[in-house]
Amino acid sequence: MKPALMLIPLLGGCVHSAGVTPETLPKAPEAYQNAGRGRGSKETPAIGRWWRVFKDRKLDALMKQALEASLTIEQAWARLSQARASLKLSRAGYWPTLSLKGEAGRSHTAMKFGEQQSSSFDRNTLSLSLAAAYEVDLWGKVRFGARAARLELEASEDDVRAAYLSVAAQLVESYFIAAELRAQLQLLERTVESWRRHVELVARRYREGVVTALDLYQAKQNLAAARAQQHTIRRQLAGTEHAICVLMGRAPARGTAGALRELPRQVVELPPGLPAQLLLRRPDLAAAQRRLMAVDARVGQAVAGHYPSLTISGSVGYQFDPAALVWSILGSLMAPIFEGQRVSAEVELRKAQLREALVGYRASLLRALAEVEDALVSGHELGQRVRLLEERVAAAEGALRMSTDQYTQGLVSFLQVLTAEQSVYNARRELLTARRELISARVQLARALGGGWMQEEMKRRTGSSGAES
Repeated sequence: MKPALMLIPLLGGCVHSAGVTPETLPKAPEAYQNAGRGRGSKETPAIGRWWRVFKDRKLDALMKQALEASLTIEQAWARLSQARASLKLSRAGYWPTLSLKGEAGRSHTAMKFGEQQSSSFDRNTLSLSLAAAYEVDLWGKVRFGARAARLELEASEDDVRAAYLSVAAQLVESYFIAAELRAQLQLLERTVESWRRHVELVARRYREGVVTALDLYQAKQNLAAARAQQHTIRRQLAGTEHAICVLMGRAPARGTAGALRELPRQVVELPPGLPAQLLLRRPDLAAAQRRLMAVDARVGQAVAGHYPSLTISGSVGYQFDPAALVWSILGSLMAPIFEGQRVSAEVELRKAQLREALVGYRASLLRALAEVEDALVSGHELGQRVRLLEERVAAAEGALRMSTDQYTQGLVSFLQVLTAEQSVYNARRELLTARRELISARVQLARALGGGWMQEEMKRRTGSSGAES
């Protein structure tokens, strides 16, 4: 019997997971297709606090508040605390259980001898004992469970980093959307004033009998349309400012996001580096990889359920009446024979979850690569669009000046002035939107590339880095 028991720990090496390691996972391509010549062909340093390239003190202040007070980030920290507690629970199996037990009782015994004789006596009992039990982790059930919990904890840390990254990107994008809307309002104010002058001009010419009432109605129509558009943009601006307040963990209010009315003309594009760097810098990819390996460990934990469990238990105590020291030690070996396919179903379930996690990781990697490629394409195309729209604005403004002069001289109809004025407004409006979309493309690229500054935020908050051991 003893030689057989000595072989049991050695047989524990037969139990294993599916063997998923970082080396067996799908690989990223060597370079980005849309990075441009030389820009994506070499490694780049980890991305820092990229929003500082805008050199906007108000944005920096809002970012500081958002990263400290965002409820999205707070939720991620709470889930991290849950993962730490789960790790502690999984490691409890490494230790024996110890319990203290006390018993007190009183019994009465009555005995009868024949018809006339009887005897009875009372007895008090009092005992105190200490019991311990320990299940030997022969097949790695506890070890695999602890490994999975540890990986899930690290994945939760990645989730916190992802929350920081997401909040930062949302705040910057919303901040410049609000700036665009204020610039649109400013443009509309100038347009309304221009149309008011046109109405006065047409009204004067109508009174002089130079033009018909149709010109006056058309001018008034365009003035009313511009005024109506102001209300639409004010509503959109209010909603954007409210969203910024929510990002910072505040009740919706106006004025919190500053009063920026001009978008940056030049926006620096981050170097994309190599696709392989995404695996290190994208927190969502790191979390997906760790959760995949955690499911792999759960497979090993389920397989271990097929094998016998060895439990060692013992107790020591004192019985006070009659006075006696009592102790015992026991070893038990229990092997599952029939449990209604519970163990095999558990293994099958974990393996199916592993397949799903592996496919999910591949999908996450492809989405990450696509997000970078999309941001690169958007940045390039929007840059070209901005330059062409600047040319369009200049041409439209020239056409408006000429048509207005020719109208006052009676050389053209008012319809040409209307068309030119509308073209100027549309060109300016599209240019503002294109500039903001270019900023959004830069923001999306920063978000898609990940970075290292989120770890600094976590360290600043906790005073340490990495998962608790």
